[in-house]
Amino acid sequence: MTHERFRALLSAMTDDELHPTEQLEAQRHLDTCKECQAVLSQYRHIREHIRLAADVDVAYRFSHDVARMVQRKHIEEHAWEGIERSAQRALVALALFVAMVLAFTSFNQQKPVVVSERLFVETTDTSATRVLLKEGELSKDDVVYAVLTR
Repeated sequence: MTHERFRALLSAMTDDELHPTEQLEAQRHLDTCKECQAVLSQYRHIREHIRLAADVDVAYRFSHDVARMVQRKHIEEHAWEGIERSAQRALVALALFVAMVLAFTSFNQQKPVVVSERLFVETTDTSATRVLLKEGELSKDDVVYAVLTR
């Protein structure tokens, strides 16, 4: 039996689950391989500790209490899922709304009206006239300001 094949059968050999012919082959390999003997010894030692742990007495309702704690933990973990999903949807909707508003305002910008001194029939010395003539451009706000100050 090869060393690699034997390593694959160590667990089954520890639990006495090998076929008699495999058991004989494994025993022949164990007679010559000190490394595999050490590994098998470790496996048997672990198996013995597992058996000893099985003899521990637990409280009558231990399994029920553990199941209840697991269920409570599961409920706590999933309690916010609906709220989180709603918040994510609201955030996505808000982001889309802001993007649409920005796109709409960037495409619908009005160009300012250029004003020259010839547009004013009478020359008045108001502050609105001086401001408008200096800037050279006229917006809706400027027109409203000029009308209100006359």
